[in-house]
Amino acid sequence: MQPEDRGIGMVFQSYAIWPHMTVFDNIAYPLNIRGVNKRETEDRVKKILDLVGLQGLEKRPAPNLSGGQQQRVALARALVYEPKVLLLDEPLSNLDTRLRERMRTELKEIQRNIKITTIYVTHDRLEAMSLSDKLILMRRGIVAASGNPDTLYSNPPNRFVAGFLCRMNVVKGIQTSTQKELMTLIETSIGHLYCKVPEILKDDKEVMISLRRNSIKMSREQRDEVNVVSGLVKNRLFEGDYVEYLVKICDELIKVRENTENMFQEDEKVFLTIKPEDCIVIKSEEYPTLE
Repeated sequence: MQPEDRGIGMVFQSYAIWPHMTVFDNIAYPLNIRGVNKRETEDRVKKILDLVGLQGLEKRPAPNLSGGQQQRVALARALVYEPKVLLLDEPLSNLDTRLRERMRTELKEIQRNIKITTIYVTHDRLEAMSLSDKLILMRRGIVAASGNPDTLYSNPPNRFVAGFLCRMNVVKGIQTSTQKELMTLIETSIGHLYCKVPEILKDDKEVMISLRRNSIKMSREQRDEVNVVSGLVKNRLFEGDYVEYLVKICDELIKVRENTENMFQEDEKVFLTIKPEDCIVIKSEEYPTLE
């Protein structure tokens, strides 16, 4: 089957809007090359203009549009001939942060309205999680994991997903035979941690521990808790509602996200408390490999 016969609508990363055409002519092009009559073309273009919010702009030259409007034209052109599948190749990468957030919401609303299978390619983890019903993460051409966003974010199956999608700290560990209230003591590169080990990993001596940044509690005094390790604040990044700290423990650098109520200083000694249920145990493989 030839590519033009596959029924796939595509939105390119660069939009590929023809500068010598008006908005109407850009959107009508797929219908023109398919021999659709003039009356039907006008009706379908008008309908798709209403869908993407470009009413009244059909006579405007394409170069006179904003980035967000050009993105809508590219989307309308891909949808106007009613393809079976829609493929979007990083369609928001050329927009500024504020416009990306708005267009992300609008894209999701449009996709829900048209009810068409959509494949969205992106390097942006927020776009991937907010727009998708099913995620497929790939590394070096190999599928690293697949599933719905909630499941992958809550229970990353491997180090790649934990680091890229969840932005977790990942440390190496060795399981011991020491048990405490259904928890296993694991010797990690930042100290001893009691963790709830999944049944499937009970027999794995070497494992990895994923620690979510906002689940780690930082204090100046050592708490009477199960998992407490100490370290030095090496750096901090103020991000408005919270501060992200880089804490050195042994040879590891651990990221911790805290609110702005108690600001810690660089080179200050701190104690990190991690609940056993927040220590997510995953397989010790560095990254997924092809079987």
